[in-house]
Amino acid sequence: MSCVLNSGIALACRDNTGGIARIWVMEFDSGLVMGLTGSNLDTINTFTGVTSSAYEIQQDVEVGSFTQAIEANNENGTVAFTQACEITIPKMNAQLRNTIKTLVQGKWRVIIEDQLGQYWLMGYRNACRVNAGNADLGKAFLDLNGLKITFSNKESAPAFLVSQSALNTVAVSA
Repeated sequence: MSCVLNSGIALACRDNTGGIARIWVMEFDSGLVMGLTGSNLDTINTFTGVTSSAYEIQQDVEVGSFTQAIEANNENGTVAFTQACEITIPKMNAQLRNTIKTLVQGKWRVIIEDQLGQYWLMGYRNACRVNAGNADLGKAFLDLNGLKITFSNKESAPAFLVSQSALNTVAVSA
């Protein structure tokens, strides 16, 4: 297979914003079918065969993050995308403790809404897991009383976009 570049990348207007607004977490269900559309088959337009809902976790401005590290091995001709989503949940309580215990034990798909209103999917082929976190009651008044956790996974392709209509079929509001 040859790789063909069909266009360049123009410098965009300065209307970009970083950060995430919220995420939705759903069980990693191997029966889930995702319909791809777009000129490069880069957008998920449908979810079918879903047996679970995606539950919303809201984030405050400049608190959560999503990254994709590109790893390549020239000798083996392989490429991988390591995806990570870190979120912060304030106010430790018994319900949060139990939810976090479930998140740490399970396998997930995560849909991330960025500050531009676009949705991105972690866990297309491989499940996301909580692989890091920190529960903290704080020391000073302005310290975090809450939890930070990181979902991560590894894929052979970058994260797919998710259409609003596809998200609406699985999303459950907080």
